[in-house]
Amino acid sequence: MVDRYHKIIGDSFKEFGITFDHYGRTSSTEHHNTASAFFTKLYNDGKFIEQVTEQLYDPEADQFLADRFVVGTCPKCGNTESYGDQCEKCGTSHNATDLIDPKSAITGNTPELKETKHWFLPLDEYSDWLNEWIVEGHSKDWKANVLGQVKSWITDGLHPRAVTRDLDWGIPVPVEGADGKVLYVWFDAPIGYISATKEWAAREGKNWKITGKRMIQNYCIL
Repeated sequence: MVDRYHKIIGDSFKEFGITFDHYGRTSSTEHHNTASAFFTKLYNDGKFIEQVTEQLYDPEADQFLADRFVVGTCPKCGNTESYGDQCEKCGTSHNATDLIDPKSAITGNTPELKETKHWFLPLDEYSDWLNEWIVEGHSKDWKANVLGQVKSWITDGLHPRAVTRDLDWGIPVPVEGADGKVLYVWFDAPIGYISATKEWAAREGKNWKITGKRMIQNYCIL
């Protein structure tokens, strides 16, 4: 499916007359290696919290329900079609277990709670630093809606966020005891800007670290 849509989207860009210095994908070997290296570095530095928590599980589908595989009522605004990671109506980020009356998007059944182990990044430990760097240091650089969204997250209070998921597709978690677990998309997808830069730089004979720093700065501003 990824191969199919990667080509369809690429062909569509060409038909619109849009070209890229590099048209990459986060399913590439370079991205898998780069994202795994990020996780391993943070893991070895003791930056993660390892926890066993209860997650929503669909017995009929025989799988845990990652964010978009579950829908329910948003605990903040009452939207009855909220996803397991974010409400598209009020913009609130939450966990799937926060949803009221959750339903499996696969079977429509009411899921059950089942224990599973995951690794979390303790975002609450970085609240002060993030507030200073984002709100005070870059308030004039960012778009108003982006800055407002970030401010609301910090004001509401940051919490530890899982960086792994129980899925049979994705980038395998590169540590022992993590069979059947992959890197969560919010952790690995932004690293795609770096892995894509590395792929482009390797082809062009450039230093990816210098180019990558500029790209990440521009990405944050957007």
